[in-house]
Amino acid sequence: MKSRKLWPYLTALTLVFFLFFAFKTFTQNVTPYISFAEAKLSGRQVQVAGKLKPDSVDYSSGVLRFTLLDPDKSESLVVIYRGTRPANLEEAESIVVIGKYDNTSDIFFANKILTKCPSKYEGKGIHPDNVDLRSYDK
Repeated sequence: MKSRKLWPYLTALTLVFFLFFAFKTFTQNVTPYISFAEAKLSGRQVQVAGKLKPDSVDYSSGVLRFTLLDPDKSESLVVIYRGTRPANLEEAESIVVIGKYDNTSDIFFANKILTKCPSKYEGKGIHPDNVDLRSYDK
């Protein structure tokens, strides 16, 4: 008889535990997107976007070092990434780095790099208003 009365409480307690665990895991994995200045002050893992400074890429012994330029301001950020160099780094329109900024060395240590490259699927000079659709009516 007592086990039937405890069942709803145990179910509710288990549900609360799993909801708390899911929320905690979600908040730990969410990486905010912030400016260079905010990244330097945050002290935690963040993501920052910018453009590659020309001729700043150095890749040796599995360590990639480059400078990221803030498109809105005249700030720059030295980035170090240990891992495979993205093949399209120099062609990227923008680069997003995810990691932590170290104030003592004045370097952003990235653990992920995302590149946004120009699309090869964009139309060149073709506008939908200039296409004759009557030839497709078959």
